Amino acid sequence: MKNNLLVALCVLSLSACGDGSSSSGSSTTSSIIQSNLTGNVSVLYSFPITSTSSANQPDFGIVSDAQGNLLGVSKGGGTNSSGGIYQLTPSNGSYTQTLIQSFPSGSNAAGSALFSDSIGNFYGEVQVGGSNGYGFVYKLTPNNGTYTYSVIYNFFGGLNDGADPFGNLYIDSQGNIFGLTSHGGNGSSPGYGTVYKLAPNGNGYTETVLYKFNGGTNDGSRPIALYSDGQGNFYGTTKYGGTFTYGTVFQLIVSGNSYTENVIHSFAGEPNDGANPYGLNLLIDSSGNLYGTTSSGGTSRIGAIFKLTPSNGSYTESITYSFNGIPNDGSSPYNGLSIDTYENIYGIASGGTNNTGVIYKFSTATNTESVIYNFGASNSTVPVDPSSGLYTDSSGKIFGITKLGGTNNTGTVYQIQ
Repeated sequence: MKNNLLVALCVLSLSACGDGSSSSGSSTTSSIIQSNLTGNVSVLYSFPITSTSSANQPDFGIVSDAQGNLLGVSKGGGTNSSGGIYQLTPSNGSYTQTLIQSFPSGSNAAGSALFSDSIGNFYGEVQVGGSNGYGFVYKLTPNNGTYTYSVIYNFFGGLNDGADPFGNLYIDSQGNIFGLTSHGGNGSSPGYGTVYKLAPNGNGYTETVLYKFNGGTNDGSRPIALYSDGQGNFYGTTKYGGTFTYGTVFQLIVSGNSYTENVIHSFAGEPNDGANPYGLNLLIDSSGNLYGTTSSGGTSRIGAIFKLTPSNGSYTESITYSFNGIPNDGSSPYNGLSIDTYENIYGIASGGTNNTGVIYKFSTATNTESVIYNFGASNSTVPVDPSSGLYTDSSGKIFGITKLGGTNNTGTVYQIQ
């Protein structure tokens, strides 16, 4: 039964399967977890103090390659003190860091985690810089145990292109890359955001804007999450816009080479609905129900887990859990969700005993939530302030990262069981 359920989830889920690859694309900070987590956490790596030759304060997520190296992005360290792309190479039970590339100057330079294709390349986004100043997409190509960095597209901004790429990427079996920009497209500057596609053309990539958000009460603005159903259609969320201005859940339905967008839910806010989704993914269970989180709204006004139940081509939304905050619960959930073979959902949130974040577990069978790990107090050597959801490698190991904590209080990679 468990193996059949795992196959069903890998096919249906808008998250990734255990090796970082979905049924027809890829992801990182979401995964199928093949065990029931109890919250036993150990530190695998402590990031170094600030240096121009290394990364610290990791952000967004962490992935592994075929050689067992861990790769990720950071918001600290690097040549410009704006973070960069790092590689952690295992050796005799410890890890050695290599800084692959520094990000350009500017706060919050990284726009996404790393996402892999079927042949071992990784891709990511940077929100700032590039030849036009509106951000860019880059590629990491394997090269003798490390990676060669190259920029594959620079955004132009304005009405005809996106700006400030942010969120998750989806890579299909043909190598097409799908992603989001926070701004650009329709609306007065800086724009409401776009969905874009980068198609390989033999000499590089050709970009197409698939959809420009319209904002206002009839559409969303500032898209956050984008995931494929494996049939060419996409689901996602926007942080703002919609009937009540608290954000939306949308779908993009493919027809030939064009897409039609439908808003399937507009968040109404507290106390009976969520507001402002900020999770970087959505999940679909084996019954086709869609799950996600909002950073505010709910009974306590500090975030909620929502469920969208399909019926005859439409969706009915319900709040399955409202967070209660410190000291006994999380608040303002963010980043990626994961699901295990028992259809328990795992995520991270602020709050908790030390007000430095929690890992929570939500049962879709009983609609109950529990905190399985409280992150450490400020300035401690244990993990503090989580900055990604959970990632499962091909061997079943489950990893996460924090921005603070560890030997130098500059972030950690941890393993949870």
